[in-house]
Formats: sequence, structure tokens, C-alpha cells
Amino acid sequence: MSQSMFSYSTFGGGDVAFRLTNNPVSQCFGFWLRSSDAGFKNNLAILLSVIQTQGQITVNADDTSGNHWSGSTSAYCIVTSLQL
Repeated sequence: MSQSMFSYSTFGGGDVAFRLTNNPVSQCFGFWLRSSDAGFKNNLAILLSVIQTQGQITVNADDTSGNHWSGSTSAYCIVTSLQL
């Protein structure tokens, strides 16, 4: 599932970014979860469970440049939903 995942204790208030081995959105280098979003904890729990079980996940993301993560010069797109 995940090629890499990282979390920041202070940047963005605790943003989580990750990359997938099989990237479903070609315009996105990776994906990110904004810690201030209402669904952050639920999405993080789903992401962690998929990593632990080595399961499959479907990521839907907003690939418009205004929603790219500011923590990287690469295009990390904000997650809009996760599906198991």
C-alpha cells in the first residue's frame, strides 16, 4: 500500500503525508491529510489500519494546485476520501 508515510509534529499542526506504490492520481506525487480537517482522525485511522494489514486502499484527492501541500515542492494532493 504505502511506499512512504511521514508525520510532522508541528508543521501544519501535525500534517500527515504519504506516497503509494501504485499512484492512482497521476498528477499527484503523493497525498496529504490536513490535521485541522474534521475527518483527519478517521482518515488517519484508516490509513494506519491499511498499512498494518498490508491491505488495499482507494484514495480520492483534489489535484488542483491550490490544494497541494506546502511542505514539499512536489505535488502532494489533499485527500478528499479513503476507501477500503
